[in-house]
Formats: sequence, C-alpha cells, structure tokens
Amino acid sequence: MVTSRPPLVVGNWKMNPDSLRAATELGLAVRAATAEIATRVVICPPSIWVEAVAAAVGGSSKEPGRLGIGAQTM
Repeated sequence: MVTSRPPLVVGNWKMNPDSLRAATELGLAVRAATAEIATRVVICPPSIWVEAVAAAVGGSSKEPGRLGIGAQTM
C-alpha cells in the first residue's frame, strides 16, 4: 500500500540571524507566508533560540499548513 505524504521543506538557518528579536520575527514571517500551503514546513533556528522561536510561532506540528520547529547541532 502506498500512502501519500505532503511535501516537506526544512530550512536550516546556519546560525542566522544574529539576534533573538530577528529570529523571532523571521519565524513569524515564515509562519505567515506558509500558513495556507499544503506542505510541511520546518524551520531550524540557532539552537540558543529554538525554545523562544518555537514559543513565538506556536510550537511544533507535523500537520501540513502548520510550522514545525527543528534544531541544528552546529
């Protein structure tokens, strides 16, 4: 049986931007820009800001149209 999965797009921010405020604003902008598409979108902000960005954008989700949060290790 073949199951259909929505496309997945993940963006690793590579330690950018350089402030918590900018990271939070970018997370909110990505959430707004991707809210209506049928694709799973995951952002990976710098590890020092993962918790704050996740709280700002509403946590994490595996559902299409909801923004997921990931972590980068380096």
